[in-house]
Amino acid sequence: MYRCICSRERGAALVDAAVGFAAIFPFLLVVCLVMVEASYAYIINRNMQQGACLAARGLAFYYQSNPEVVTTPAEQQAIFSSVRIPGYVADNSQFSIPQGGWNTAGTPPTVTVVCTYIPGKGTPPLASFPNPDPLGLGSAYRVSCPATYRLQ
Repeated sequence: MYRCICSRERGAALVDAAVGFAAIFPFLLVVCLVMVEASYAYIINRNMQQGACLAARGLAFYYQSNPEVVTTPAEQQAIFSSVRIPGYVADNSQFSIPQGGWNTAGTPPTVTVVCTYIPGKGTPPLASFPNPDPLGLGSAYRVSCPATYRLQ
């Protein structure tokens, strides 16, 4: 009789453990997916920061030899074309100079460039983010970083 009670208790403990695991597993899966997407967003952010820094630096150095780059979009695009980070910066449309980005009258004079991750741009196209996108947020979600560089 004693053996039957112990066997039943072990079976009940196994069932309780299985039910507990089944209740916690979906939560753990969601936490893992959120952590992966958050780390991917961080990687994208760091690469956008690097792209913006390289573009602002290129414009600042070019400004030393040709100050007319401030008003010449074609020359700006040529500098943006030289900045590429595989898988992250693949197209000139990812760069923009915001209103007041050329601060030539300031002390010190600076240029500001914003680099934005735009899924589907470039050749090959940039990967979608977030991926998977069960909530449909990908089209509205953009990762962008500004960088300011001194002109002198």
